[in-house]
Amino acid sequence: MQNLKTKESSGWVRFKALEAKQPGGTLYTIVMKGKDLVSKSRVLTRDKDDEGVQRILSKARCRRIARFYAMDDTLLPGNIVSTIDNNDVRIEDGHVQISKDFINEVIDGQHRLWGFDPEYNEQGTDFDVILTFLIGADVQTKAKLFYKINKEQKKINPSLAYDLLIVMGSDELKAEIAKVVQDLNEDKESAFYGTIKIRETSEGTISMATMAHKIEQFLKGPMGKRFLDREELNKQVLYDVLRNYFTAVKNLLPDAWSDSNCILVKSLGCGALIELLPDVISEHTSRNGRTVPTVKQFVEIMKPVSSFDFYDQEVTNLGGEKGQRYLANLLVEEIGIGGFEVGK
Repeated sequence: MQNLKTKESSGWVRFKALEAKQPGGTLYTIVMKGKDLVSKSRVLTRDKDDEGVQRILSKARCRRIARFYAMDDTLLPGNIVSTIDNNDVRIEDGHVQISKDFINEVIDGQHRLWGFDPEYNEQGTDFDVILTFLIGADVQTKAKLFYKINKEQKKINPSLAYDLLIVMGSDELKAEIAKVVQDLNEDKESAFYGTIKIRETSEGTISMATMAHKIEQFLKGPMGKRFLDREELNKQVLYDVLRNYFTAVKNLLPDAWSDSNCILVKSLGCGALIELLPDVISEHTSRNGRTVPTVKQFVEIMKPVSSFDFYDQEVTNLGGEKGQRYLANLLVEEIGIGGFEVGK
């Protein structure tokens, strides 16, 4: 960014700027240190100021972003969007001069910017950020810009998000779970071989996001502690349990498992089976001790499931996580282990 260096003189700071003339106005882009910019910035929230367009600042989000900034490989390519008053900006010869006393009113990116604020950034991290600003934007322009950026922004596909965590080499729990799900899909000995939709265009009956979310819920429950050693996931044990468990289900219900239209192999069925897993593991422990259940041991416990009708209208009309829990309780009753009353 050699061409964007700044010079200071007589109350003004001179920036080499990039100018972009667009139908709605002219934008200027400069580079500043995050700490310097946040110290000159303000946010006008809609609930407190008629001239404001912003949402209320989330302190928890600012702290999370500050922790992200402290990482060794942090990159922040997105720009902060703002408006600066006419009296605080001068334009001449491809340069922008900004008053040292300017106020930068943030239109988009407040949480990213306040991640540099000492109140949230305990590590004191600071680096260059990209600021794109309008000069003297009125409230209508600010509102239109904020609305367009935030309202029409499409969220990332959840399965793609999990897949990218693997690519990034992240060591957070979600990434470790995603890798387990990916392995279940790629293992030819797995009941899930080729049936999990890892990416948006992948074929399959259940998405990576659904599987990963249900497994994460399972790990956060009392039984999940068996798979965590000081918050570190024992992926191999988790993988072996899930592979053996769902292989047993496939062996007990071969026709339903091979039917891509059956709820057994979709979110409802697989989610319910993961809801059921703690009860099945508890039953295994009471019979065989605290070991990884084999396929045969899972089959012995779950034999009654082989007569369960996954095509019954009472089951096929269920939906969502509440439906998964309801179905899990029906299966608990069918097997005759643990659990709690259906519908609770």
